[in-house]
Amino acid sequence: VESAAEARRLSRLAASRRRRQAILVRIAPAKVPAGFGSRMAGKPSQFGIDEEDADEALRQIRPLEGVELCGFHVYSGTQCLSAAAIAENYLNCIALFGRLAGEHDLHPKHLVFGSGLGIPYHENETALDVASIGAKANSALAGLLAEKRFEKAELILETGRYLVGEAGVYLTRIVSAKRSRGAEIRICDGGMNHHLGACGHLGSVLHRNYRMFKVGAEDLAAEKMGVFDLFGPLCTSIDNLAHGIKLPPLEVGDVIGIHCSGAYGLTASPGRFISHEPPREILLETVDGVRGIEDVSGR
Repeated sequence: VESAAEARRLSRLAASRRRRQAILVRIAPAKVPAGFGSRMAGKPSQFGIDEEDADEALRQIRPLEGVELCGFHVYSGTQCLSAAAIAENYLNCIALFGRLAGEHDLHPKHLVFGSGLGIPYHENETALDVASIGAKANSALAGLLAEKRFEKAELILETGRYLVGEAGVYLTRIVSAKRSRGAEIRICDGGMNHHLGACGHLGSVLHRNYRMFKVGAEDLAAEKMGVFDLFGPLCTSIDNLAHGIKLPPLEVGDVIGIHCSGAYGLTASPGRFISHEPPREILLETVDGVRGIEDVSGR
């Protein structure tokens, strides 16, 4: 739950059904380390209870008959490629969980560390050093579990896009080519309606191109590459997959692949915009050296 008012509504609902609902309370820390692509705390936010208001909120939540407070959740930010920042965020969570549990005499069953583990969407980005995070945070996590009130607590790592983001590729075909005031324009059969993130509309202040490739193209020397603006089929100027991206020569019928499309792709996109067809979703899985291909569209 993300507010005392939400907890009260849930308590009334649970009590009306003669049950007691287990809950976690989401806390929005007062400070978030630098390095997160999008911050969900440390500023006015719709997410969670502000750390400054947490004590009063817990005093209101604990007596509610229909809910049982079982622990805390924090998700400070997302898309972070800095191991130091993520480790610092974990340490902040540990301190916050420790203080709140101690002051309110709680023995949490579950503590959720919203991590914001990022993936390298753009050129020149370096993948996250997970081992470095562990080296900086594991001893502090072990210390938390060594405290008596946390000895039965389950520590949960919320991994977000990290597990599946790089596992997916979005494929779109070029359906039209034109030159406009010196720019090479290519229109694709899908765009913002299939892949909102690649069009820069998932919290980005400035649109940065995702890493892309031309399917079937050989490696070309830099002087043979072209510079293109890629757009989707929608009648809006914000349906822009890439601006000024360097790719091999692109003609009608060519297929573009967009990396890091395994998370926040189709389900995050306005698929019914102007009633264009949805893309197919194809699952490729290799087991014991045998590749399986399955159409999972619509599941």
